[in-house]
Amino acid sequence: MRDNAGFTASAALFATARALLFVTVAVTLAAATGCHSHFIDAVVINQGNGPVRNLQVDYPSATFGVSQIDPGQQFHYRFKIQGAGTAKITFTDPDGHSHQNTGFALREGQEGAMTITVYQNGDNVWAAGLGSDHAAGQASDPSDKK
Repeated sequence: MRDNAGFTASAALFATARALLFVTVAVTLAAATGCHSHFIDAVVINQGNGPVRNLQVDYPSATFGVSQIDPGQQFHYRFKIQGAGTAKITFTDPDGHSHQNTGFALREGQEGAMTITVYQNGDNVWAAGLGSDHAAGQASDPSDKK
């Protein structure tokens, strides 16, 4: 025969375990569905015959860069867009000439991948697959150089 104290303790333990399970499931679902950050995985590839130096990529609200990328090498960077604007790249070729090129219009909330292939003459190629409203594989016009 059970006493009421044992029954009450078992019921309380069961209620606590059930509440803990509910909280665990709720936190797991929130993490899996509601906590998604939008990032761009960028790759800059040097397809020239010599190193490019002082490479900088400007994008809405920030920049990233690297002091040098050797021929055939890549630089990877992951970033989040805040705001809206146009991506731009600047670098110095092996002969000391500066190049600037305009790429894609970017806006907050986009995600995906972006590749910038750098040639020493400044005829850079931009390709991207960004979000649902930006066409994949678009390339910038090399005549945008400044």
